[in-house]
This record gives sequence, structure tokens and C-alpha cells, in this order.
Amino acid sequence: MESTGAVLSYGNALRANRDGQFFREDFYQRHPLWRARVGSEDPVRVLLEQGNWIAAPTVMFRADTLRHIGAFDESIAYEDFDTYVRMAHAGDLVFVEGDALAVHRELDSSLGVQIFRPNSLRWIESIARTELKMLAARPDLAEGVAERTYVRVLQASKVGANRRWVTKSMKTLRPYLKGRSRRTWILHRVIVGFRGS
Repeated sequence: MESTGAVLSYGNALRANRDGQFFREDFYQRHPLWRARVGSEDPVRVLLEQGNWIAAPTVMFRADTLRHIGAFDESIAYEDFDTYVRMAHAGDLVFVEGDALAVHRELDSSLGVQIFRPNSLRWIESIARTELKMLAARPDLAEGVAERTYVRVLQASKVGANRRWVTKSMKTLRPYLKGRSRRTWILHRVIVGFRGS
């Protein structure tokens, strides 16, 4: 970080079970999107479009940058990803090459496992909230992000999100979706058909 001026660094992690026994695959063998790590590409766009490929136990960041972006947003269940995206908006990220920097113990009862279950409202809403924040800060991200956020908000509505938040989010997204293909509106009808329009 000192040599590159990056605001956040991360590396690989070994994976272990409850008893501390290592799995055959490390974090980046298990999550191959790490190859899309920040290089010459826009790190905010890469994170939003490809998901979180940062091994959380390996992360270090500059405290002054974290304070500048407003620290962790505790209203979001998946707050570390939201923080990485906002850090990427504030400066460069750097991958630490070489040996694994940490061990990630994976438990069936962990909060992360609970959040990442299919159709988890906490997961869907967390990602949508992060995307909405970045669309406000970076309107140039609308291409490729706005439609996906729209679908996420509809999915969140389907699994019980607060209607007021859904309505506000839809109003926020509307300007980014003007002139978009009919596919967006077809998705809307398919996803919300069960609740009506």
C-alpha cells in the first residue's frame, strides 16, 4: 500500500472447517473471479458487476480513507462489500501476491452463510442498497448496473422488503432506465406478477 498509494489491500486466504482442517481449495481457487481483480479496469464497476471477490480476512485499508467515506454502513447486512465498493470509489485497491495471508474458517452456522442463502432478503437488499449508493455517486455506472439493481429491488419486494423502500428505490432508478430495452419492463412484470403491479 505504501509503494502503490492504494487505499485498500487484500490477498489470498486458506479455507478451513470448524475443526481447523484445511480444504483442498484456497479462497481464490474456490472463487475464480479473483482473476478479475483490480488492474487497469474500473474497480467499482468490476466489484458491482462481478461480485465480491475480496477475501475479507486479508483486507487492510487506510483509516483516514475509511473515515472519509463514512466508515461501515451498519444498516446494511453485507457491510464489508459496501465498504470495499466505496473504498474503490475513493482510491486504488491492490492485490498482495504470494502466500495466503489468513485462514478463513467456514462454519454452517456463520452469519455469512445465513446471509448468502438463496432468496435471502438481507443479501438481495444489501447489494441493491450498495448499487443505489454508487449509481448516485457515479451515474456513468448506469449501463450494466441500473437494470440489475432494478431486478434486485423487485426480488427484494418478492421476498418481503419494506414497500416504502421498494417504492423509493424504484423512483430513484427510473431516470437511469429511460430508453432501456423492453426486457427490463418484461422482467418487472414477471417478477412482480405475484404481487400485482
